[in-house]
Amino acid sequence: KLAEDGVVQLYGPAENIYSIISASHLVIAYPYTSAAYVAESMGVPAMYYDPTRKLVPEYFPESKAVVRFASGSQELAATAMQLLSAAARVSA
Repeated sequence: KLAEDGVVQLYGPAENIYSIISASHLVIAYPYTSAAYVAESMGVPAMYYDPTRKLVPEYFPESKAVVRFASGSQELAATAMQLLSAAARVSA
């Protein structure tokens, strides 16, 4: 529904990930895929999202990554708003 309404855009695997991410305000990625790390390295807020609420967030203390993790729709909304608000404060 969100894609049909133009709220989100979905891309296929042949698309250039760097072009897509550089034009994004927020990247929501399936847990532990590289899109979130690419986004973070490009200065775009990123988060992992587990709609099943069954995955356990993995944190790697040796990593400097700050990719957030959300489980379920309520956490998704709250985390997305936090990341977008923080990004808006930084760019203002």
